[in-house]
Amino acid sequence: MHSYLTIVCPVGATIITFDDIPNADPVQGTIPAVYANLQWVDANYLNATARPTSGYRFVVVSGEYIAWNNVALTIQTLLTNNTITLHSCVMAAGWSDSVTLTVVGYRSATQLYTTSFSLNTYQQAVALFQWSGVNKVVFTPSGSGYIDFGIDNLCVTSFDEIMTTLEGDERFKSSKRRFVSKTKQKSNIIISFSSILVCYENSIFGCGGLKII
Repeated sequence: MHSYLTIVCPVGATIITFDDIPNADPVQGTIPAVYANLQWVDANYLNATARPTSGYRFVVVSGEYIAWNNVALTIQTLLTNNTITLHSCVMAAGWSDSVTLTVVGYRSATQLYTTSFSLNTYQQAVALFQWSGVNKVVFTPSGSGYIDFGIDNLCVTSFDEIMTTLEGDERFKSSKRRFVSKTKQKSNIIISFSSILVCYENSIFGCGGLKII
């Protein structure tokens, strides 16, 4: 657990563990439509200890519960104008080897990212994304046998979490002050404060840099 947090889930991000689903069934059930400040479509949860011979035992990182499905599983923000950064998750196939899991990230109707993973029932796969600016993510399995898959410790950062992190960072405060100063000096400045947030979010999580001159 410690190594997972250190390597692939940044400080300040939310780790969705599926261990705190309200009134969870001891074995399995449907993830609520609204859970962990996200909307879930066609998403199920499972107590991995109830399926000890399955590949789900390799999915568990914390607690006992995971998310699973054998059709497309969708997560999206509660408001369409909100976005998240999808950092990572742990995954494995449930019952058959060679399950292909395709993950697609969207901003509204526009596809921004896509990647695929080959999953099996005997090994944990750590998926690294670092996808910023998405408001919908779809996990779609495919294969020739049972295509059940499981995920755990889904790591995301919301806009509010980004702001909390930034407001405590002296580099951001300095950049913000310089931005305000430049804006006052030049009426035709074209950079927007929202672009600072995007650039700075990327600099925090290793995707780019921020320069306000």
